[in-house]
Amino acid sequence: MDRGYNVSIPLEPAAYDLIAESDTGLQRVQVKTTGTTESNGRYRAVLRRTVYDASARDTARGRIRVTGYTKGETDFSSSRQRGPSTTSSR
Repeated sequence: MDRGYNVSIPLEPAAYDLIAESDTGLQRVQVKTTGTTESNGRYRAVLRRTVYDASARDTARGRIRVTGYTKGETDFSSSRQRGPSTTSSR
């Protein structure tokens, strides 16, 4: 958005969260949020998703299975830190 690109949200369920209109065309973006930190202090985001699967065992969350992303489903992945936002003042 800093570059003036239009960003859209898909109307139907998709493997990506946003569509960004760039100079090279439409780009599919998957956004992940994490609060998990490793022992070295770095944040870790897991790139997986849940999908409906009629053959899966019925659970409280429905008939779902956890799967990763396949090549070609997204063009970019982005992650952000979960938690309170910090601001600096001068």
